[in-house]
Amino acid sequence: MSDAVIQVAQDLVHQQREWMIERIGWLLMSLLVLAALVGLLGTGPLSDAMVRDANSTLEAEYRRFARYQAPTVLRIHLSSQPATDAITRLSINRDFIDRIELQRIDPEPVRVEVTARQFIYNFQISNPPQSLTITLRYKPDTYGRLPIKLTTDEGARLAFTPFIYP
Repeated sequence: MSDAVIQVAQDLVHQQREWMIERIGWLLMSLLVLAALVGLLGTGPLSDAMVRDANSTLEAEYRRFARYQAPTVLRIHLSSQPATDAITRLSINRDFIDRIELQRIDPEPVRVEVTARQFIYNFQISNPPQSLTITLRYKPDTYGRLPIKLTTDEGARLAFTPFIYP
């Protein structure tokens, strides 16, 4: 047997660049998995959010990040109820309603008024409780930012903007 030496051409600069690109790829994949785990791409601790007005009479629970055409829930809590009138009114900006497919509202409103800028939902309250929870189930019909503005007759206002992924 002979001891033959095989000559192999090496390009160390090219190989070091390739290793660097490979490490960057691993880092990006790790960041993507981490983002998914914390809720930046769907459900998770950073996805669920809650906002309330200064007087704590209007509160909303929503998802910061949702997906196009995926079932989504918006829960609205009203703390102060009308003392004499058993009807409470909630206004939602028309921009939001026009950009979603509204599937269900619980409890069902007794009347809906539509204006150029908003939908006003009237809810009947028997034996007014201390709070009312309204649940909107919908599917976003658009991508990107989806501004939501809520207003009550008592003057409570909320504005927040979930992001809708394609």
